[in-house]
Amino acid sequence: MRREIAGFLDSARRRGLRTSLHLLASSVWFDARFGIETRTVLEGSQLGDVQGSRYGGPGVYHAVNPVILGLALARLCTLGPAAISAGSFVDFGSGKGRALVLAARAGFQRVVGIENSPVLHELCKSNLAAVWRRRPLLCPYELHLGDAATFAVPDDSTVWFWFNPFDAALVSRVAENLLASLQRQPRTAYLIYARPAHAAVVQQLGFTVAAEIRSATTHLDALLLRLPHASA
Repeated sequence: MRREIAGFLDSARRRGLRTSLHLLASSVWFDARFGIETRTVLEGSQLGDVQGSRYGGPGVYHAVNPVILGLALARLCTLGPAAISAGSFVDFGSGKGRALVLAARAGFQRVVGIENSPVLHELCKSNLAAVWRRRPLLCPYELHLGDAATFAVPDDSTVWFWFNPFDAALVSRVAENLLASLQRQPRTAYLIYARPAHAAVVQQLGFTVAAEIRSATTHLDALLLRLPHASA
């Protein structure tokens, strides 16, 4: 609870109180609407014995805010609608599954999660099973427990999502894996990078900013990046 309060106060400082209250309400409503729990912060030993490359920083789970990812997906609908309607979504650091639920509802053909915390992986499985029981017409999903650095990027995936899951070195390694997938199978593809702490690293690899996502004009929440080997 202490970390949640600190996070809200920090958001209020950066985004303003009104926007921060709106974001908090959307997070509470998301869990209530789907009958799952994705809000609670977990950190350190609460994450279990993580697989392979560790989180950037101290190892803390936060769920992306539904409004912020919703804004990014809406912008993607205008820039590259086929990436949604005919593609799949991969969440690197899928946590408890909030982003996967939002992506499935956005219209992707398939959603995929890769998570290195066994605790979060199990919580994600439970959450998605509960949502899909209520909404069986949502697209298929896959969940993987493992290391993002060695994860085999699906060559039919068109949108990748990061919520600041990596330090700079791991950002570079995973970004290179994305580029390798595009070299194997050229296609239009995008990276949604929320809380983009190491955006300069991917831009040095040739990723270009297609849009900035802001919940408030004073704060950058996410970047929508086009991959350099995209076919269009």
